[in-house]
Amino acid sequence: MTKRGYASPDGRRDVVLLAACLAGLFAAGAAFADEGALIAVLKSDAPIEQKSAACRQLAIVGTKQAVPALAALLVDEKLSHMARYALEPIPDPAVDSALREAVGKVTGVLRTGVINSIGVRRDGKATSVLIPLLPDPAAAMALARIGASSAVDALEKGLPANPDACLLAAEKKPELYDRLLAGNTPAPVRVAALRGAIVNGRSAADRISGALRSGDYATAATAVGASMELRERKITDVLADAVPGLADDLKILVIQALGARGDGGATGALIQAARTGEARVRLAAVASLAQIGGAVVVPVLAELTSDGNSEVADAARQALGGIAGDEADKAVAAMLSDRIPSVRRMGATLAVQRRTTGAVPALLKMAADSDVETGKAAFKGLGALAGKSDLPALLAILLGTKHIEAAEQAVAAVCARSGASMPAAIVVKSAVYGDLPAGKSKDVTKRVAKLVKDGKLAFGTAEGEFGDPAPGIVKKLTVDYTCNGVDASLTVMEGDTVTLAAPSVSG
Repeated sequence: MTKRGYASPDGRRDVVLLAACLAGLFAAGAAFADEGALIAVLKSDAPIEQKSAACRQLAIVGTKQAVPALAALLVDEKLSHMARYALEPIPDPAVDSALREAVGKVTGVLRTGVINSIGVRRDGKATSVLIPLLPDPAAAMALARIGASSAVDALEKGLPANPDACLLAAEKKPELYDRLLAGNTPAPVRVAALRGAIVNGRSAADRISGALRSGDYATAATAVGASMELRERKITDVLADAVPGLADDLKILVIQALGARGDGGATGALIQAARTGEARVRLAAVASLAQIGGAVVVPVLAELTSDGNSEVADAARQALGGIAGDEADKAVAAMLSDRIPSVRRMGATLAVQRRTTGAVPALLKMAADSDVETGKAAFKGLGALAGKSDLPALLAILLGTKHIEAAEQAVAAVCARSGASMPAAIVVKSAVYGDLPAGKSKDVTKRVAKLVKDGKLAFGTAEGEFGDPAPGIVKKLTVDYTCNGVDASLTVMEGDTVTLAAPSVSG
């Protein structure tokens, strides 16, 4: 028997030698550039392994020249799949002709494989070959991939037999989604058709509403997912209106979708969900409110920071700090002047959390609040937000406030943050003038405090300044005060000058 191959130097046709050489190259991972050599392997009596390896290489370098040799293998039970592997990427119409011709030459799995390759290449000329094969599933899917009008029409006529193929073809003809949903199709196909119909805007709002009422989680979840690809306000309204009547798991899913949509039209439904119901639903609603943001959301979240459920309260506090925008800042500023002390305090906390330096004027005003805790909250906010330029105003408040410690801490914090030197923040606690320590004396605290407030940290002790509570006796003035939060005391003789300053610190 004569074997086909290359001539060796001694003139013999030795296919074994050729196969061995090729095997060595394949084993070494060589990338063939010689298409002719690869074609020769396919035409030879080389082992299946070698021909398979040649097909792999031809999938990379093959051209029209390789088509006949590869097409000849389409009828080979052992090599048909490798021949198709090589043919599919070759960019030449000769491949399509070869595949169409092969359909009539093979049966069973080989024909299915050839038909699949036709679908991969989307050969429009193959419709006349494939349509007669319906309802063959492979032919149906290939026609769906081709997507030509004649192919789609043929599939639509035989829809009950090939719902999967019709689902794919609906990308070309969306009306098929309606037919799939109306017919007795498998559940997975119906769910996929529902998504396709919604995304393509075919009665989207009604379909979403119906899916949410269906009671089937998979159907409803599919509708919710598809709704995310539609931005119309009507879709938001459908989702928001459905929230109260949904089971908790689905309610959470819809709430999360509303947050992701970021449409303010959902705020009302989300506020209601955040205030009542199961904790996990409320937490989802709080997170979605934060995503939507806006001035209307801030007071609601502020309210929830005092909720009896600690998880909800913590989530609300975290959410408030993350809402961006001027509207939210304005809402926080409005809270600082609210009539309810707890709201004012929360406003101060939020101003710090949001680093809202524009709230400083409102905090300065709030620092004079008669409510002790509210005043302290204001000073805490000022300590975090006020700047060097705000120090004079802070000091002026410090001299008359009841919240001395909080005010001094605020001043110290501003100085430390801005690099300013600590001013002499003097607060007079008591001042007594007279025959000290046990004789007649007079309480002059208000007078000394007024002098300090007017900026006079050094002043005389003449009788005209404080009167004469002990005539004929050399009097003394004792002042107890704090300077920058440090307690100090000073006693001077009548006629001397009082200088209030920070106490000295000894070694």
